[in-house]
Amino acid sequence: MKILMIPSFFRTQDDPTLGEFFFNQAKALIKLGHHVDIVYCDTYSVKYLKKYFHYREKEVEHFQGIGIYRCRKFAPLKRKSGMKGNRQVFCRGIRRLFQRYLADQEYDLIHAQCCLWGGAAARELSQIYGIPYVVTEHSSVFALHPEDIGKRDKILAKQIYEEAGQVICVSKTCQDSIHEYCKRSCIIGNAIDLDIFEEQSLNQKDDSAGKVNIGVKSDFVFMTLCYMKNEAQLINKGIPLLLQAFGNVVKKYDNCRLYVGGGGDGEKMLRHLIEEMGLSEKIVLGGALTQKEVAEQLGRCDCFVLPSRYETFGVAYVEALAMGKPVIAAQSGGPEYFIDESLGIIVPKDDLEKLTEAMFHMIEEYDGYDPQELKKVAREKFSLQAVGKQLVELYQKEIIKKNG
Repeated sequence: MKILMIPSFFRTQDDPTLGEFFFNQAKALIKLGHHVDIVYCDTYSVKYLKKYFHYREKEVEHFQGIGIYRCRKFAPLKRKSGMKGNRQVFCRGIRRLFQRYLADQEYDLIHAQCCLWGGAAARELSQIYGIPYVVTEHSSVFALHPEDIGKRDKILAKQIYEEAGQVICVSKTCQDSIHEYCKRSCIIGNAIDLDIFEEQSLNQKDDSAGKVNIGVKSDFVFMTLCYMKNEAQLINKGIPLLLQAFGNVVKKYDNCRLYVGGGGDGEKMLRHLIEEMGLSEKIVLGGALTQKEVAEQLGRCDCFVLPSRYETFGVAYVEALAMGKPVIAAQSGGPEYFIDESLGIIVPKDDLEKLTEAMFHMIEEYDGYDPQELKKVAREKFSLQAVGKQLVELYQKEIIKKNG
């Protein structure tokens, strides 16, 4: 099959893991012998004019067997939320890229990643060229920021879902969040490229003195990951709460350390909080990480902890499991559907006491977790092969419907 994928946001040279789960779906299909091209339009408002003029992405490249076609567009009316003033510019960019490079290709299906606005672009191309499309919904905007979706956009979202051959949600919580707009959908979790993590796990040395590159021996290392786009993102990921819990933990276990991976505009707030709590010597900020670097740091930690307030899925938890690391998560909508007591601990959202207790439990009962079992669960449920097979089966049904 020939698949055209349209993500609503995508990796950049400055942030190579952004939208990694979109790219992983493409890799999953390539591994199963299918052809995949990705087309994407970067849009910039006045606020990001400097980034627009310093744009470094290639318009056309081929990476790991996937054709990637992208452009940049200036969207002067784009609101801070990105919900309005962006759609037309984004769709126009996708349409022009398709006409310039891909119109002569005979695609079997278009796969949009998120309704807003990959789904809008897919719907336009489908109407023009008669190619069926499906939508995978990952976005938390419907649950967390419904006020950002205008009346016209709500109507359009319903039309995008209704005209799609199938709507896929990455979790039950994600499915519930779009129920107002879409009454029919199925659930297929995110695909995780476990090759990097499994390779790193095999190469991992049992060297407690060098678990995290912080220059000191650490008895127990917690790790967290957060894309720090802004301060609101830090709060949604529960990072301030985690710092408080970690502050409680080090009062008893002085040699504990916390490694924080991720970069963005919210890092300034994070540094301020760490200094304010007097934790600068206990916490390492790793900055933006590639997927390989994520695997390396997970290999050096003992436990992954991320007490998010809301998650549509939770890719980072699966990556930790793939490295044989137990996890601590909050009841945030995604992780509680696949993390049980054999894999880690689920705590109530925004509960400092329970989070602190969970971190104490990890330190004191760590040997009760079986790394091989954790890796097995990640592989069987979320590997490229496992998720890719589900996607191909769904695609085939849609193509059969089109051909009558």
